[in-house]
Amino acid sequence: MSAVGHATLPRLDCMLRIKVCSEQHSVAQLSSASMSLLPSHSRSATFSCSSTAIGSPSGTAPSFKSPSEEEKEEMENIETSSDEEKSDEYSSTMTHAMGAVLTYRHELGMNYNFVLPDLIVGSCLQTPSDVDRLKKVGVKTIFCLQQDPDLEYFGVDICAIQDRAKEIGGIEHIREQIRDFDPFDLRKRLPAVVATLYKAVQRNKGITYIHCTAGLGRAPAVALAYMFWLLGYELLEANEILLSVRPCFPKLEAIRNATCDLLTGGARETIHLKWPADGCQSVEISGLDVGWGQMLPLTFVPKEKHWILSRELLVGKYEYKYIVDGVWTTNHHEPLTQPNKDGHINNFVELTGGVRTTIHLKWPNDGCQSVEISGLDVGWGQMLPLTFVPKENHWILHRELLVGKYEYKYIVDGSWRTNHHEPLTRPNMDGHINNFVEVVAEFEDAKTKNLRRRVIKFLPFEHDTITTSNEHLIMLVFGTPF
Repeated sequence: MSAVGHATLPRLDCMLRIKVCSEQHSVAQLSSASMSLLPSHSRSATFSCSSTAIGSPSGTAPSFKSPSEEEKEEMENIETSSDEEKSDEYSSTMTHAMGAVLTYRHELGMNYNFVLPDLIVGSCLQTPSDVDRLKKVGVKTIFCLQQDPDLEYFGVDICAIQDRAKEIGGIEHIREQIRDFDPFDLRKRLPAVVATLYKAVQRNKGITYIHCTAGLGRAPAVALAYMFWLLGYELLEANEILLSVRPCFPKLEAIRNATCDLLTGGARETIHLKWPADGCQSVEISGLDVGWGQMLPLTFVPKEKHWILSRELLVGKYEYKYIVDGVWTTNHHEPLTQPNKDGHINNFVELTGGVRTTIHLKWPNDGCQSVEISGLDVGWGQMLPLTFVPKENHWILHRELLVGKYEYKYIVDGSWRTNHHEPLTRPNMDGHINNFVEVVAEFEDAKTKNLRRRVIKFLPFEHDTITTSNEHLIMLVFGTPF
C-alpha cells in the first residue's frame, strides 16, 4: 500500500457511507428525477476534442470587466452548490440502482485506494492536473470506464485529460465504456474490457488506475474480474481484499455470469412469458435484460388467447414486472421473488444453461386426499400437484431441474408440512424449516476434458494466460475440477 495516495487525496472513508441492502428492487423505488440520470440509448451526448476560439462575431477583441472579490466568492459558492446538488442526486440514483447505500461527493475531488501494489481503484479524473497527480504515484495506465453522459453530467472535459496524458508522456489514457447502474451491460462487456486491460498492463507495466464515475461499482467489478480471471485469485478472496481498503459495491453476480458466458460460449435460452387476454389493451414487460428504465411490448396471439413475449437470454437470474394498460403488476402464474425491504415483489426467471436432472419427490400414502409441493423452481406462489401411484403406495412428483439448490414444502390436504425422510434446511430467521434438494452438475469424462479447450476458445486473451491457477473458474461454474 502506497502512502502517497492517501497523503495527496481526501480519505475515502470521509466521503463514503455504505450499508448493504436487499438486491431486489422495483422500479417504484426510483424517482423520476433519479431515473433521468440512468444512462440510456436516448442520451447520446458526444464530446469533441477540437478547440474553439472565443471572440465577438465581428472579430474584435471583447472587453471584460474583472469581477470583484465578492463576485468571485459568490460565483464559487454557486458552483459548489451546483456540484453538491448533482452529487446528492447521483448518490440517490446510485443507491436505488445498486442495492446499497452509496454516497459520492464529486466536489471533494478525485479519490482512490491501492487494491494491490500495482492496481488502484478510484473515482474519475476531474481536471488535467489529476493526470500529474497519478503520474507522481507511478501510474502508467489510466483505464476509464465512463460513458459520455457520465462525463457530461459532472462537466468533465475528457479531451483535456487525454491531451495532458499525451503531453507529459509515460502514461496512457484508455477508454472502455460500460453503462452505469447496468449489471447486464457490465456482464456483456466484461470479457472485452478485461482483455483490453490485460493488454495495457502487459504493454505499459507499472501501476494501473481503473476508474468509473464514483469508483464504487464498475471499476471495482473490472478490477475483481481481472484478479479472478488472470491473477489467480478466488472471486470472494479478491472481493475481501478490495473491501478491506475501499468501501464499494461491485456486482459479483455480473462477474459470475460473465464467467459462465466465457465457459459456455455465451449460450442462450429462449423464454416465453405470457399474460392472459383479460380485456386489456396493452401489455409490456420491464426488467429482464433491458433494465427497469425500458419496456418490452408483448404481442397478442388470438389462437392462444394470451399476450406473449419470446426472448433469448444469457445464463442468469432476471427479475421483471408486467405493465398492463399502464399499471405495474406481477403474474402469479410465474415465479415470484420474496418481498424486498420495501415490500416490493417481482416475477423472475432463472437460466443456468446447463443440463437438466430429473428429481423424484415422494409423500407416503397416509390416507390423505391431495398432496402438492410449493417452492422448487416455481417459487412459493405456485403449487405443483403430486400423483398418487398405487403400485408404490406413494404420492410422487417427477421434475427436471437445472443445477442449483431448491427449497420446497409439501401441502398435504391444505396443511403445509415437511418430509423428514428428505433433507431439511436449518431454521431461518423466522424459525421456518423447509425441505431442500441440491442438483449438482455431473459431467462425463469427455466433457470434463473439453472444459479447458472451451475456456481457451472463448477467452479473448492469449492462450498462454490459461494456467492451472484458472482451474477455480471451472470449480466455481461447474462444480468439478479438470
